[in-house]
Amino acid sequence: MIIEKAGNEDIDSLVDLRLNYLVEDNGSIDNNDAEKIREALPDYYRKHLNKLDFRTIIQNII
Repeated sequence: MIIEKAGNEDIDSLVDLRLNYLVEDNGSIDNNDAEKIREALPDYYRKHLNKLDFRTIIQNII
């Protein structure tokens, strides 16, 4: 397992993780809402990644 600080190259994975979390937490998510979130999050992460809090990417190596 590798634990590292997330960077701009991880934004697509972070968006997917966030959407998966929202679906799991809410049971489902409207397709229109999911698309709006998918469009907005990359910009948010580019502006705030590594500034406000510590985000990590954990990768399993098999």
